[in-house]
Amino acid sequence: MQNAMLSFCFPVPINVDRELRKSGILNLIGESRYFAHFEQALEHVIELDQQAH
Repeated sequence: MQNAMLSFCFPVPINVDRELRKSGILNLIGESRYFAHFEQALEHVIELDQQAH
């Protein structure tokens, strides 16, 4: 279950990142804020993964 979630979670931010960069929205909202949010989400996913083991 957790592994399925991991494989689901990782491609999404990467695709979003690519789309945002393409459209220039990422620069508009500020890269630091976006990546801080991404890092937080990533930490949460890693935490869940560790709990599963």
